Amino acid sequence: MSVGYELVGDDEREVTIARLHDAYAAGRLTADELTQRLENAMTSRTQADLDAVLAGLSKRVTQRGGRGLPGLKPLLIAAGVVVLVGGAFLAGQSSTSEPQPPVPPPAAVAVPKDAAPAVPAVPEPPTVAEAPADTAPEQPAEAQDGGGQPSGPYTMSLSKAEELATVTSFLETKTAKGKFVVVTVMFKNVSKSPQKYSIRDDSARLHGPEGTEYQPDSFVSAGVTYNRDKENTAVDGLNPGLSAPVVLVFDVPKELTPKSVTVVGAEGAAGTLLEL
Repeated sequence: MSVGYELVGDDEREVTIARLHDAYAAGRLTADELTQRLENAMTSRTQADLDAVLAGLSKRVTQRGGRGLPGLKPLLIAAGVVVLVGGAFLAGQSSTSEPQPPVPPPAAVAVPKDAAPAVPAVPEPPTVAEAPADTAPEQPAEAQDGGGQPSGPYTMSLSKAEELATVTSFLETKTAKGKFVVVTVMFKNVSKSPQKYSIRDDSARLHGPEGTEYQPDSFVSAGVTYNRDKENTAVDGLNPGLSAPVVLVFDVPKELTPKSVTVVGAEGAAGTLLEL
């Protein structure tokens, strides 16, 4: 087998990722170039693929920490999306961009006690009273099979939610300014074609008390998703009918008690509300 077509593994991909971050920190790559090359690095299968990702970059890597691997400089990207095909991604939120508004929770309909006399006027009053009971049991059943209403090409269900002080994203340990709320969501592809999911700052909103909302850190989310399961994530590509996880990381005040999260399956699509 030719040297250029030798299969590579996670170690080689991570070294390439480190060199891309180093080149970006040194000003040799733009944010858009970094986004594209990260995506290509995560899906590289051979050494030739990785060589193409590093095309035009110096082979010299500036040592800024550790032994052999460069320290990663946090990305502060003003606009764009870093697609982690092998994670999610990411870019900082543009000051001029307008995040996709989350879909609010369905409003509860209160039925006053004094409305009872009006029931005889309805042709089939029993169906009105039984509708909520018929609807409620269906929600857990849907959650077991991908969950909720479709958002873009996916349905989603909550896998788990946890609160952490630190997380490992790609090659770095990140410390929260407050605390990290880490939400793992199972994506199911309900379309008729393969899909890849991109984590963006407007991909989700975490809902707190009194209507407060928090956006995910898309770069950290991408790294955590990649680190936790390199071989099985929705950002790597998902065939119809299959499910895979995406991890969303929110940096929020320590005293916050999160209530729910709205996740958007595709740009312009309605979000799916998941109770925590």
